[in-house]
Parts: sequence; C-alpha cells; structure tokens
Amino acid sequence: MQIFMSERIWGRLPEELVDAILAHLPIPVLLRLRAVCKRWNALLSCTGFLHLCSQVPQKRPYLLFTGLDFILRKCICEGLIFCPSSSRWYRFPLDFLPFPSENIIGVTGGGGLLLVCSALYSAELVVTNPVTRAWKILPTFHRSSSRPSLAALVVNKSKATYTIVAAYDSDMTTYVYESFTNVWTKTANMSFDAQMRPVVCNGIMYCVHDDDITLIGAYDIEKGQWSTFKVLSGAQLRFMENLFDPQTHSQLVESCGRLLLITSIQEMDSQASARTGGIHVWEVRPERQRKKCNLVEKMPDNLMTYFQDGFDVFAFHNAEHEEALLFIACNSPDAWRTSTLLYDLVEKSWEWTRVPLSPEFIPMLGFSGFPMELSLTSLP
Repeated sequence: MQIFMSERIWGRLPEELVDAILAHLPIPVLLRLRAVCKRWNALLSCTGFLHLCSQVPQKRPYLLFTGLDFILRKCICEGLIFCPSSSRWYRFPLDFLPFPSENIIGVTGGGGLLLVCSALYSAELVVTNPVTRAWKILPTFHRSSSRPSLAALVVNKSKATYTIVAAYDSDMTTYVYESFTNVWTKTANMSFDAQMRPVVCNGIMYCVHDDDITLIGAYDIEKGQWSTFKVLSGAQLRFMENLFDPQTHSQLVESCGRLLLITSIQEMDSQASARTGGIHVWEVRPERQRKKCNLVEKMPDNLMTYFQDGFDVFAFHNAEHEEALLFIACNSPDAWRTSTLLYDLVEKSWEWTRVPLSPEFIPMLGFSGFPMELSLTSLP
C-alpha cells in the first residue's frame, strides 16, 4: 500500500529536512529534480548539500554501458546506466567530452569517475565525472599509441585522489597515473595474453589468461608488481577429460569484496554445434597456498542451453538480492528481455528475471559494461 504525504505538510517542512530527504535519493533522480525549482537546481552546486550527500551510505554500484550501434555502424555517444535498486535505466549523454561525439568508448570506471577514449584517437585518455560533466585530458606518454589492453581506475575518497593502471600489448607493459602528481610512471611488464576486462579487488587488479582459464594475472597496485597463479586443479577440471576440443570462456567478477571466476566449457561436435560441458561459479582465494578456488555453484543443465553462444556476467545487488550475479546472453538484441538469468549468492537460487529495457539500448549488440558508482563530489 502506498502512503502519500499531504502537500500542506510537505510544503511546511524545514528546508534542512527537505535537503536531508533529497540527499538520500538516487543521483539520477536527483538530477531530474533540478527542473522542479530554482532552489533545487542550485543545490547541486551548494557545498553544504554536497557534503550532506557524501555522508549518505553509498548504494550498490550502478551498471554503466557504452557500445556500438550496429544499425548505424557507429559508437553510441552516451552512457546508459542501469540502477539495480529501482530496475530503471538512465541516459548519460557524453557529448560534452573533447572527442567527436560518435567515437566515444568507455574504458573503465570507479569511485564516480569514468575513463574514456576515442575510437579514432585512442592514444588520448580522458577522465570524467558523467554526473557533473567535469573532465580532464590525461597527459600522453610515448607508449600510448593505442587503447590500453587492460585498465583500472581506483579512487581514494579520503585523499580525493585517484590512480589509473593501464597495461599495453602482449607484454603487459604497465603504466600508473597518479592524479596528485599528474604523471604516468612505467612500473612493470609481464608476458601474459590477458582478456580485456580486469577487475580490482582489495587493491589488486586481476585478469584471466585468454587461452587458459586456470591462469590468473595479478597486479599489486601499491607495489607495482605483476604475478600469476593457477586457480583450478586437475581434480576440479576432471569433467573436461571426456570432452573433445573443448571451447572455454571465463570472466572475473568482484562482488562485495569477493573475487569470483565464472567459467564456461563447451564441446564442439561434428556439426559445429556447441554442447555445453558446464558453466561454473568459483570463489578465488589468492592468499591460499593450495586450493585457491572453491566451487560456489554449477548452473543447472536446463538453463545452460540459453548461454551457448556467449554471455556476460555482472555483480547485481538490490533490495531483494543482497549479493547476486546477472547472466546476460549475448546472442540477440532481445537478450535482456528473454535470456537474463539471476543467481542469488546468498540464497543459492536461480531465477529468470526481466530487466526493463530502454529503447536506446536495443541496437547496442556491441555493448561493454562495468559496475561503477555515481558521485556528485568526485573530481577528475
């Protein structure tokens, strides 16, 4: 049952109480409320109100997507943000950035900041706050002739600084940018053919080897050092022994401070059709000397067939699900409506879920996304 407050009571509330209520609203909603009146529009530039917002406990990260319009054959010049708590989409135009609007690509994000580059001029990296529209072109360096193979952005809120880690090419030559010095520093390199989407968990950037789902690369951001470790033993992969020429796919996800590895193993038959050997969720424990991976769950066989042509996974949190994973099939533009599967890590249950889809998202078959916070105070 919905309860509505009388307009007479609402209109008599002290401004301080109204501000406290507004500070608890999701940031996309707060941005829309600027059109209500001049005072609410001015709040977002008021130091006192921004401080009040910073004291509100952070909600779970949003999911931000950028991508390609496969109909018009160009990049989509805006970010699309999905809010898990309200199951709503919000548009964040990126046409204010110093690139041709049709060539903007999101690289990574964190702490309310977004790292982007141009599809044409990928050597130039820009950090922006998509909420406040503040942006900064990062200094270039001699190795930055292409888009980073891997990148991570970590914000230190207490010091109001951020760190960017960018690794290039197959030798993973790694550069670190510190916002307080405005300087890139070359730190380390490692011969490692990594997948393009790393995750940061407890100060370490992790990535999976592109051809070996059992091998993980780890970059210690504080120490500036690379290392590798195996996560799956022969016993844990014994079910692969009966598969001929298995096709593998894996993805790392950070969820509530835990590092999760999702693996998919399929066998190709003589008609070149896939027969799924298993989709598994593992918890990775890098600090252990032995058995660094524990099996969390195996996707039921009757569900796996929907994800044979590929899928993406995101950590998902809302009022009904304290910690969950969202599996999205990547085989059709209607995948978000028809093949979106949620696994609750607490209840250990699977359920199909219907994610309301924004019309602007329909042509984005080439989307790439990552979780990120929204912030009114983070400065690039």
